[in-house]
Amino acid sequence: MSIMEQLQGSGRAAEYISLFGELLPLGMLSFTIAFIAGLYRLRLAPLLRQPARLILTVVNTLLYSAITAFMAVSAVMMLPYVIPDPSAKLEVGVLIMVTLCGVQLYVFLASRLTGIPPEKIGGMLMTKEFLAEARDGMTPEQCREHADLCPFRQEHEERIRKGRAGGGE
Repeated sequence: MSIMEQLQGSGRAAEYISLFGELLPLGMLSFTIAFIAGLYRLRLAPLLRQPARLILTVVNTLLYSAITAFMAVSAVMMLPYVIPDPSAKLEVGVLIMVTLCGVQLYVFLASRLTGIPPEKIGGMLMTKEFLAEARDGMTPEQCREHADLCPFRQEHEERIRKGRAGGGE
């Protein structure tokens, strides 16, 4: 006797297990997209020099990826109430759209509820304090390398001329 046959007599449990099996690939796709979008923000080198901050940022990314995946899968589950018999392409499209918008919605709602600035919740950490801390931690070589790529080149050239890698006045 299979597991599904055993669950037939237990009410809707078999239905829920079957639904979970059908939605798992969509949930994993959504989680992966949200997680990659979150990891994209981790390209800042200062995070790699501070393991505690890196771990907190990765945990935050995992959390909002999971929340976003639940939101996106829920939206796909409600799609048949709006569009009768949606195609798989439409479901995946809605999933991707809700996932990418969901990350921003999570950041907005979490910011409203906690009072923490959206920049910190979103993992970007682009506050004045963070930028000053990052500048202070740069070696002269890192500062020159960054200056070559940065649109604020004049500020970096001035710092190099004064012999300072960082930004502490």
